[in-house]
Amino acid sequence: MPDPSTAPIDYERLYEDVLPSVVSIYVSTPDPRRVGGAGSGFVYDESGHVVTNQHVVGDADRVEVRFARGDWRVRVVTRTLMTSTAESFRIRAMLDAFEGESRVFSKTWDREIPRDLV
Repeated sequence: MPDPSTAPIDYERLYEDVLPSVVSIYVSTPDPRRVGGAGSGFVYDESGHVVTNQHVVGDADRVEVRFARGDWRVRVVTRTLMTSTAESFRIRAMLDAFEGESRVFSKTWDREIPRDLV
């Protein structure tokens, strides 16, 4: 049996196999002084989760994901509120994702952190 590590690589087939999972990412921010950004990523599971770098999407208020074969546009809206008392910090964060005008994902986090842990 031939050793697979020495077999020639069929780059054309490799390209065709991975292309559906590669995405281009375009972002914009609510700050008009900042220019939008772009980056790349890949789909890593059957649920469609995309892996990219934090610096690509960090403070974006809109994220557009484009596949090589067709587009999928998503707008992400986040809100964070932090309050404190003498004993603790409270963080409430909300994230909503929209395709067009339809909300397709929503999650809320509400955490209280004692000050002695900070």
